Amino acid sequence: GGTGAANHLDDYEEGTWTPTLPEGGSVTVNAAFYTKIGRQVCLQAQASFTPTNNGGHFRIGGVPFVSKAGSSTYSAGSLGYSASLNTSDWGLIIEHNSGNYLYFNNKTNGVVILNSAFGGSSSNLLFAITYMTDS
Repeated sequence: GGTGAANHLDDYEEGTWTPTLPEGGSVTVNAAFYTKIGRQVCLQAQASFTPTNNGGHFRIGGVPFVSKAGSSTYSAGSLGYSASLNTSDWGLIIEHNSGNYLYFNNKTNGVVILNSAFGGSSSNLLFAITYMTDS
């Protein structure tokens, strides 16, 4: 709205992205979309994740835009559905300093969720997150 430059969008983009498991394993993507308006990025995905059953952190890579740089730049998202896992205490986080991955932590004690939480099995997760980027 309006005719002033401050009222114009400087960037709008939408598309798909491909979630990955940087610690190993497989992903079957049902849907993964993003919308970028200015510096704000909204991601959503529904995918089945089968992480390698090791002691590594359960991290999701393939995020289409690097999150905003800073000494402690976090954004939180939500996990709307999980099949066959008790994720009632899981919170979704993106942090620039972590290598630009999405990861989950226990909302009660802050401990990062490990790949071993899946017990070597597959689980379908539906999640969304909004974060800022420098791009």
